[in-house]
Amino acid sequence: MKNPHGVDMHAFLLTVMVDGEQPYQAKVGNPVPEEAVPLLYPGSNLPAKVLPEEPQGVVMDFKAALAEFTK
Repeated sequence: MKNPHGVDMHAFLLTVMVDGEQPYQAKVGNPVPEEAVPLLYPGSNLPAKVLPEEPQGVVMDFKAALAEFTK
């Protein structure tokens, strides 16, 4: 499946850890840029953005992840 911009969509079960809150799991579908696919493996730790009013509203920040990886 691809998003409207032609980027592959992937389904994830994430453990979300927000400072000052209990960890929880979120099921999300996020587009993944081709260059970020190697960062996806069981147990990987990637930066994400969480909507405070919607705990299941989680989007992985692949731009930040790639920047961290290529330092």
